[in-house]
Amino acid sequence: MRPGVIMNYLDLNTPILLEILKQQDAQQSDNVEPIQVGDLEEKLTEELNCIISDAQTSLGILRLLYPEKIPNSPQFYARLNEFLSCVGWSIQVEQAIGSIWSVTPEILTVEEFEELLRILPSIEGYPFFKSLRSLPHFLSRVKLRPEFAAEWLSSIMRRIGNDLASGVFWESLGIICEKHPGIALGTIHCLYGSDDDSDVAIAAFLLGTLRALAKQKKMSDDFDVLESEYFTSTNARMRSAYRRSWVQTAQRGQMSLEDLQKLAEQFQLKTPVEQHEAFWIVCRSLLVPTIPQENYDFCLTWLMTNVSAGISPEAKYSVVDCVAQYVENNNLELLDLVVNIQPIPIENGGTWGRLEHILVSLQKNNLEAFTEFFTKLANANASTLLAIMHEPRSFEWFFNEVNSKDLNEMVGKLCFSNDSKCRKLGLFLFDKLQVTSFPDVLVENLSESNLCLAFYEIQRTHMNGGSIANILICLIPKILSAEQSLQDDFYDELVLQAKNYSGLCLEEFERRAEGIPLLQKVTDTVNNYFTLLKDIHNSSVCAMDVPGYRLARRNYARRFNNEVSKGAEELSVFSQLCKKYRLLYGRSWRTFMQGNLGESTALKQFSNSIEMPRIELIDPEGMAFRRLHASAQIDALSKGIVLEEEA
Repeated sequence: MRPGVIMNYLDLNTPILLEILKQQDAQQSDNVEPIQVGDLEEKLTEELNCIISDAQTSLGILRLLYPEKIPNSPQFYARLNEFLSCVGWSIQVEQAIGSIWSVTPEILTVEEFEELLRILPSIEGYPFFKSLRSLPHFLSRVKLRPEFAAEWLSSIMRRIGNDLASGVFWESLGIICEKHPGIALGTIHCLYGSDDDSDVAIAAFLLGTLRALAKQKKMSDDFDVLESEYFTSTNARMRSAYRRSWVQTAQRGQMSLEDLQKLAEQFQLKTPVEQHEAFWIVCRSLLVPTIPQENYDFCLTWLMTNVSAGISPEAKYSVVDCVAQYVENNNLELLDLVVNIQPIPIENGGTWGRLEHILVSLQKNNLEAFTEFFTKLANANASTLLAIMHEPRSFEWFFNEVNSKDLNEMVGKLCFSNDSKCRKLGLFLFDKLQVTSFPDVLVENLSESNLCLAFYEIQRTHMNGGSIANILICLIPKILSAEQSLQDDFYDELVLQAKNYSGLCLEEFERRAEGIPLLQKVTDTVNNYFTLLKDIHNSSVCAMDVPGYRLARRNYARRFNNEVSKGAEELSVFSQLCKKYRLLYGRSWRTFMQGNLGESTALKQFSNSIEMPRIELIDPEGMAFRRLHASAQIDALSKGIVLEEEA
């Protein structure tokens, strides 16, 4: 068909698309702004529908876009996307681009066409993903050679990697199976024997989709032969592709309980790879929206039977990811699976990220279930949970969400736990969440051994001055009925912390001293101490100089400044933008990238302050001995508790 035919079509009633093409040719720009179609929306929709439904119209547009020759370069895809994206981006535009793309075999030879397609995975950045969005419609119109399809699809999948845009790719594979089942069969044959991960994944997807179509009597008997080849293969990767293919069959609602049972009999859980595969298949099957109840019960029973702390990290991720999606829909039946796979190593950041998602969803939907689950999680793996929360910028989403929740009872139970790791986690949360009190019933029912364990754990834990004041005040009612030796230790601790944090801690003691004689006594003692200290400071003894003190003070200040600067550099947002940077001080800043100097932006002033523990600086050895004494007391108390439990 001559280009004039499409021009005649577009000439009817203000040709919008032709006007776009003329503007682009005139401007010769790679960045054409979207035009304002306004009242012409209906006409534009009509023109796009004509391109989608009529191959001859698509061919005419293609010849207008490339009047001389279709370039065998990324420019082909750039020009095609540029043409229609000017009217905005929608499913209709994606389909129109796919339609124009699909008629290139009318102009090019098979070899030229395949060479043009090979260019697609080599395109860098966003333009690649922009072209990828038209792939489903393109593949619904085009028949590829199976040998080329196997090579090309694998290269596209490797190019996509772990990007979320992979959904369009898998949709395209499904369309190949539905529209061109013969090509899909041939592609699977070509992929047979490959050890490449991308090839195995593609083969599994195609095999599972074709199986679902075969069960719907939409496939020939050739599929049975192909499936048998994969099932009985001596190549472990091919047998793996067969097993993984059942996930796609389940997604299409064609996996029966009998199929699932036979599949589970093939699972081997001896190696990490086998564990990952088995748990991935079962968890993916559970995530099928239309899973039959009998299949759901079987998968859940299988997971409950096989989950353990010893399964591979990849298998643990599959479990946590599955549970996260169930919890998001307020289904809490799988929660115990996460507890049963503990510990999750701290280096498995992706798994912890999904676990954070579980915690956030739980506290939004069911606070009671959240506290129960978090307590179980702490009992199973408090040390790693605490370590991951100490990581910079870790669990920020979680803390932002739970700051407004009443978690006093949960935190209190952790603080008074028999387990040292749980107590440390509880004290961290008490400080981080700025808890100010515990339920009265919780404190009243404390045994003296648990009270002592909590008290000595506080002694060896670094906390904010305000948090220390609050937690010590919480213990006063119970301490007053304890043994005299513990009361004496507790009084000494109150005095020490009031001196240690003479700002937040002492101020909190003074604010709440009314009606609490013990606190009043502490504040009087400490205030008298500071009065005497001021007198000493103003006396002539301070004029005395200790040899080496001034030099040591300068060296300490320099070392402390270097440590602060190093920490600030490591945590700076600039470290995520570029490998090397230098902080300069001024009133404004601007960027210089690729020869372009950005606009000047004023620097925003902000400040922060933190109260340093005085006694830690004045008498570090004494504080270290204090923590050592606390550890010895905890060890003795813990042994006594163990003996009581065994008795």
